[in-house]
Amino acid sequence: MNKQEQDSRIKQVLTDKANGINENGVSFRKIQAAIYEKEQNEMKQGKFSFKNKKKAMIASFCCIALLSGSLIAGTIAKSWIGHGDHRYQTFPTAQKVQKDLGFLPNYVESLPGGFEFVFGGKDESSLVDEQGKSIVDTKGMSLSYAQPGSKDMLTLGAEQIPQQYMTYDHMQVLEDTYKGYTFYFDEQMYKFVPVDYVLTEEDKDAQAAGTLEISYGSDEVTIEQIQSIWWNDGDIRYYIMGSDFGFTADEMVEMAQVVIDAN
Repeated sequence: MNKQEQDSRIKQVLTDKANGINENGVSFRKIQAAIYEKEQNEMKQGKFSFKNKKKAMIASFCCIALLSGSLIAGTIAKSWIGHGDHRYQTFPTAQKVQKDLGFLPNYVESLPGGFEFVFGGKDESSLVDEQGKSIVDTKGMSLSYAQPGSKDMLTLGAEQIPQQYMTYDHMQVLEDTYKGYTFYFDEQMYKFVPVDYVLTEEDKDAQAAGTLEISYGSDEVTIEQIQSIWWNDGDIRYYIMGSDFGFTADEMVEMAQVVIDAN
C-alpha cells in the first residue's frame, strides 16, 4: 500500500467511525497524551519519522488523524482540532511557561518512582463547529518523564479549559481526596493495528464490553495498557498518563499529590 492509498484508507476509517466519537473532548485529550508519549518513545529510540508519527496518531476511539501537522478529532457537527510542539528541551522556568501559555499550571521536574523530566511542549486545541468556527479554545502543556536508563515515557499534562467541557465519564472516581481535589482514575487496553486491519469477533466483543479500544495506523499489531489519573483546579485540568507501567491507583495519586503541592 503506497502513501496515497494509505492516506485514503485512513480517511475512510475516520469517516466510517465518526458517529462513535465523544464530543466532550476527554477522549481527545487522553489520546493526545498517549500520542505524545508514544512519539517521545520513538524519538528517544531514534525511530521517529513522519510514518511513525502517523502510526501513533490514528485512534479510532475519537478518530484522530495527523493532517497538515494538526490532530483532528471529528464529529458530524463538531470537531476538536489541536496541535503541539516540543519546545521544552530543558526544564522550563515559570516565567517561560507563563509567557507561552498565558497562565501558570503546577508542574514538577521529577515524579515519584524515579521519573525525571526529559522534554515537553505547548499544546493548543479548539472545538469548532461544522463550518470551522471556533466554539472554545484551549491551551496547555505536556511534559514527558522517564526513569534513568529507560525509554518508557510518563506524561504530565495541564490545560486551561472551561469547566462545562470537563467531564470524566467512564473513569473511576477515587474515594480518597487530597486538599479538596477529587481524582479520577482510568485504565484502558489499547490495540494498535494497521489501517487495513479487520476486527476479529474477540475484538468486537471487547469493544462492546468497553475493555478494548482500537487505534488504527500502526505498522504491526501491538497491545498496550494505558493508565491515567485526572483532576482539575478550577479551569485547569491535569492528567498523568503512561502505558504498561502497571501503576496502582494509589501510586498515581501519589504522583498527583506531588504536582498539587508544587505551588
